[in-house]
Amino acid sequence: MKGTPLVLLAVLLAGSQAVDANAQTIAITGGTVHPVSGPRIDNGIVLIENGRIVAVGSAANVRIGSAEIIDATGKVVTPGLLEAGTQLGLVEVGAVAATRHGSLDDGAVRSAFRVSDSVDPRSMLFPIARADGVTHAISAPSGGVISGQGAALTLLGSTRSEVLFRDPVALYATLGPGAAGSAGGSRGGVVMELRVAFDDARKAMEKFTQEVEVGVEDPPEPISRDVAPVAAVLRGDMPLVVRASGATDIEMALELQAEYGFRMIIDGGEEAWLVAAQLAAANVPVMIRALENRPTQFDRLSTRYETPGLLAAAGVDVILTTHSSHRVGQVTHEAGNAVRYGMEWDAALAAVTLAPARAFGLDADLGSLEAGKRANVVVWSDDPFEFAGFAERVFIDGKEIDMVTRQGQLFERYRSLDPSN
Repeated sequence: MKGTPLVLLAVLLAGSQAVDANAQTIAITGGTVHPVSGPRIDNGIVLIENGRIVAVGSAANVRIGSAEIIDATGKVVTPGLLEAGTQLGLVEVGAVAATRHGSLDDGAVRSAFRVSDSVDPRSMLFPIARADGVTHAISAPSGGVISGQGAALTLLGSTRSEVLFRDPVALYATLGPGAAGSAGGSRGGVVMELRVAFDDARKAMEKFTQEVEVGVEDPPEPISRDVAPVAAVLRGDMPLVVRASGATDIEMALELQAEYGFRMIIDGGEEAWLVAAQLAAANVPVMIRALENRPTQFDRLSTRYETPGLLAAAGVDVILTTHSSHRVGQVTHEAGNAVRYGMEWDAALAAVTLAPARAFGLDADLGSLEAGKRANVVVWSDDPFEFAGFAERVFIDGKEIDMVTRQGQLFERYRSLDPSN
């Protein structure tokens, strides 16, 4: 490299250092490892290289080599949490309309609306969620009969392209009184709007297919932006998330699914325990809060704390959520409460990791500690579902994240003030 300019030499050296850093191998050792996809491993090892998990097992069957050691002795090690029911990146201050971008103001069918176009990757809520062990989230639209398309987010990055993990990840719809105002005031009007949307999508798909098969001179006219997302659901490209609380509305959602043949996730599900057998038979996951037992509306009079456990016992895939954007990390409290009221601990962990990943088609990369998956790993001080447990170290794609948050900074700033002043 004789005669190489100093600036170029510095760039080359920096580049080689970056490659070495990316290739660094990390071994999290000594903790109680919960892969989720298999039984827990006492004194386990999670081996990470190039942002991926390369091995998970006991000290007897995982060779560490020259890896950087992170001692997790006495700690609990789990996959990063996936919060599937938020508007992260779409709302910053709930009381300020200018910072809310998760919904359109009117219209029953808003299929073309994509929340990804509004996501703010610099939201101050991201570091708060990360510090609580949440590494990924599903950010969803709201309002209308068909609300629009949600996006899966990686909670690390400073640009939209960095934080958008999958876009779109699902189409969202609502059944019941919550959507009736957009459909003439009746729950029957809501079903009518959905049937029209499904039928229009079917016709558009058939027309497109016929034009391709006939081989018309001009290329076939593409399916419109309003119809295309519904067509994607009917093709099975992404699930339809149906917000439904009452047993009657959930039964109607199951009827529509049987008629049109799409993948479905029920969101809300306060009375889902009443139709648990039907949900299990249809292989429909339910996204639900465990910290909710109030009959706040007529369509959720039978709300109860035991619902997650009852659903899981019936064979339904349960997804626990906060339905919040500012308290995303409290999804561990939801899981702890579900365990308190009858859900198995392992099932509760799956409900905040692998179950949402599987329901949204993200389980090839997320949701469990397995070789080949992205290295999203959390080291907990103790049981994460106990109030005393907290995330000590969080890795996203193998990178340890900074645990600094605005709340933490304010706490440190004011903790030592003289109370006499």
